[in-house]
Order: sequence, then C-alpha cells, then structure tokens
Amino acid sequence: MVDDELKKTDGLLSRLRGDDLRFSAKRVSNLETPMALTDSVRVRGWKPIDTAFSISDIPRLVEKLGGEQLYGNDKFPAIRELVQNAMDAIRLRRLVDPEAPEGGVTVHLSSTGSVNKLIVSDNGVGMSASTIVESLLSFGSSGWLNDPAIGEFSENLPDKSDISGKYGIGFFSIFMLGKRVWVKTRRFDKSVDDTIVLEFRNGLDERPILFAAEGSERKVNGGTTIEIELDAPLFNELLAPGNVHELGFQAKLAVTFPTSNVPISLELPGVKSVIDGRRWKEEPGQDLLRRVEGQDFRDKEISKYAANLRPLWNSDNELIGRMCVVPRDFVLGFRRNTITGSVVSNGAKVTDINFRGVVEGQVQRASRDTASPIWSARSIADWASEQAQIIAAMEKNVNHQLSCAEYVVACGGNSRDLKVCETSIGYLSFPELQNYLKSVDHVWLAHDAALSIIRRRFEKFVLSENVIFCSMGTPALFPSGRYDLPVDDGSIGDLIVKEIAQEFQINNKLLNKYMSIVDGEYLYDAKTIFGRDKNGNDYQERAKYFCRNMTESTIKTYRLNKNHRVM
Repeated sequence: MVDDELKKTDGLLSRLRGDDLRFSAKRVSNLETPMALTDSVRVRGWKPIDTAFSISDIPRLVEKLGGEQLYGNDKFPAIRELVQNAMDAIRLRRLVDPEAPEGGVTVHLSSTGSVNKLIVSDNGVGMSASTIVESLLSFGSSGWLNDPAIGEFSENLPDKSDISGKYGIGFFSIFMLGKRVWVKTRRFDKSVDDTIVLEFRNGLDERPILFAAEGSERKVNGGTTIEIELDAPLFNELLAPGNVHELGFQAKLAVTFPTSNVPISLELPGVKSVIDGRRWKEEPGQDLLRRVEGQDFRDKEISKYAANLRPLWNSDNELIGRMCVVPRDFVLGFRRNTITGSVVSNGAKVTDINFRGVVEGQVQRASRDTASPIWSARSIADWASEQAQIIAAMEKNVNHQLSCAEYVVACGGNSRDLKVCETSIGYLSFPELQNYLKSVDHVWLAHDAALSIIRRRFEKFVLSENVIFCSMGTPALFPSGRYDLPVDDGSIGDLIVKEIAQEFQINNKLLNKYMSIVDGEYLYDAKTIFGRDKNGNDYQERAKYFCRNMTESTIKTYRLNKNHRVM
C-alpha cells in the first residue's frame, strides 16, 4: 500500500510541478518477490517463498464464471447486466454531479448489411483509462465506489445502496453475446478529446486494445456506449415477436426493469418505445402490472384482481411495494395464464413472488436471482388483512377464497370473512367456525387433500358430521420454494387447532404432546369415516380427534405404534 501511494503521489507531483519537486523516495525497494524482500528485511526461523495462488488459464476462468457458470445458457441475463451497469453509472453521476443532464439508457438493436449489433448507451459517470484497467478488466473488482472519477465523494455518498453492482463480474457476461465488443467511454468531468475506446476483437482469447476515440466516436456528454456484434441467430431470436409462451424483447426488458428510476429508450428496427418505471408508486395499477407481467391479461378471473393492489411499507414507513393476493392456481400453472409478481432491487427484477405486483428486496448473491423482501412483519400482516377484507367482498368462488386465505394467514394476516374450512354444514370462515365449535362436543380435523381426491370421482359426496376439512400446509411465497414466513403459525390448520383448543379448553402442555411429531411422523393419529358416496359407501381418512375435557387418557387411545405412524 505504501509503495502504491508513493508511486501515485510522485506521479501527480511530476505532472503538476515538474521533476524538480518530486519525492526523493519514489518507491519501496525489493517488493517484487518475498525472496527479494530479504535483502532489506532479515528473517529468522522461516524461509520466504512466493505462495501466491496461480491460475494457468485466466481467460477461460473469467469466461466461465462471468458467463454460463453464473447465468446458465440464457443470453438475456447478459443484456440485463449491461443495462443494470448503465443504470448504476447514471445513478452514481446523479450523486456526485447534481447538475448533470437527466439520465437515461438507450438499448438499440441495429443491422447494417451483414453486421448485427446490440448497443447499450448511457450518459452516466463514464470511465477513465485507469478505471478500465483497474476495475472493468479486473475480474471480481467492483470499482464504482473507488473510481477516481468519484474522488473525495466516495466515502460521503448519501445513498450507496442505489448502486447495484457489488460483485465485479457482471461485465464479463457480455461475452455470452458475442466475441467482438467495443466499449466507448468518457468520464463525466473530462473533455470530449478524452473519450477512449476499448476493443475486444476475439473475446477473451486476445488482449483488448485501448485507444483514443476519433471523430464521431467521441462522446459529447460523459458516459459509456457498449457495442456487441451479434451472430444472426441470436439477433433474430432477440427480434422474435412474443407469444403465449415467450415474451418479446421489449416485454422482457419491461419485466426486468419494472420500477427503475432510470428510463430505457428502446430502438428496434422500425419501432421505438420507452420503458419508464419512475412513477410506479402512484401510477394506475394496470400500468404497473403491464410492465411487471409483460402483457395484459384478458382473463376476467385474473383481471378483476388488478384493482386490489395495495401499498406495502418497511420498518421506516417507506413505501416499498404494491401487491395483491391472488388464488394459488393463478400462480402455480394450473391454468393457461400463469402470473407472478416481482421482487425488485434498484428497479430491476430479482425473482418471482406468488402475488401480483412488486416489492423491493435485498439481493442475496452475485447472479442477482434471489432476494429477500424488505417489508416489516407488521406491514405484511396489515396488508394481508386488508386483502382478506377486499377479496371476501368481491370473490364468490369459494375455492378461490380458501386459496387466498392460505396466503393471508401465511403472511400473519387476519383472514376475516374468507372461507377457511369445510364441514357438513358448509364452508366456514374463522368467525363462523368459532360459532360452529360452540355447538359440538367433539370434532375430527382432516386434510382437505383427501376430500379433493374423492370429489374427482364422485360428483355427490355427503360429509360426515363433526369433521372439519382444511389445508394443513403452508403455501410457498416464492415459486422457487419456501421462504421464512413472518409468523410461526403459518397455516390454516395451525390456527384451527388453536381455535379448537381454546373452545374445548385443552391446555397447551397436553396439546403440544398430542400434536408432537417425531422423525417426521405424528405420534398420535387415527382414522375416521369422513363421508359417504352416492352408493352408500363410507370413506375413511386419517384425522386428529379433539373433544371437550380432553385428558392424557383420551389421547393415549390415539397413540400410534411406530409401524403405523403416518404424516
């Protein structure tokens, strides 16, 4: 570090004051290798050798880790990285240059003769030659906040969280798109004549060339333009129109950057458009959903939920999302139109969420494909409770109500008047269930999956009295799997057990013992007749028995031998 500072300061003095006022000591001697350092520093008891790690094929490593190993075979994430980096450059310039012109990113697909190009331009902070060498070309070095262009501002930026890039590997995904690449850039505080060009003629197989820009290549404003020569199949793939299975290029960009505060000007052959997410917090819900989902859903069952978008807040009472609950079969692919919402970071989509709308999140890893929403537990619970009230008033389909209630409860909300279970007297909400329990002296609690299977076989099926069917599982908030829920009791079944225990006055110690699970299996369980088909045949299913004045001797009856335990 001392050696580096001496060299830089001496070089600065040389440029500003001439050779007469340079340091006498210009560097620290014998730093080349540990062995050379022994000429200046004597050691005893150990022998200095060079144990630095060595990689024989750096270009291949960079190509793999910065490309397919990080993103798979999908080319679009590489375009996402280019646009995201351009947005970062604009946000950074806003922080250090408040008088800068309004920032924007241009994405252009052009074809001249047999040459097809993707061009991504910004009027952001730009780069100097040293930034290109020390940051852009240094794999794993995220240099935005250490850029000399930022200088004395780097430690005092008001909101560094606005800058997405922090892993230093996104740029190298560019070579997933093509081997010939040009990076034209000018630092925002330099002159037009300081525009430089970095040219890759054969990807990472050859050293890039850095040279001064001439003529029309010089950038009038600060910023960066990146051009990639595309092969014909990839160019045609990007221009392919969207369909029910695959979004077009414009829709993909909109879905990828639904809430960005940096607008994107998209220029395709014969088509120009703007993707602008700056008003996502107050614009009409349908406009927001069109970007988030990439299309207009004309299915009446889906479209009626668009009016249910409601705000979400973080612990500082800042607006961080607009979402609505939708039935599970809307988001799990059980119908032709499958929809999900987006978790976003700095305006860019990171992952799906099983609601409609958007919520801001914290990125978890370098590929930017996982994130945790930054909502507060109180906010998500209040939002879910409001959703329950809205849905109960507008949704007549009882199966949709049951599904929405699962999400509401998983978020810690009050399901209110939504139906949560089924009995011989019909579907019940929690208030209705409380009244029902007052009228009986015992109940059986069974998983509703068994009833669903039977009803596929028999149109008419009569339920037994005193049997309650409900969902026992917890819905995934993310298509990719489970997520730590805001509450411990995240299922309808958990809450119904609590309601039963309270009404039947079952103490917690006994209840916990009765509901205990060992090695993934219930210790106490039994079968009961839960219904009869039209031919008079009875059907049994495993269930939990509860009664008033329940005791140790009561539950002992239902203890299972190890060979009979079933989840």
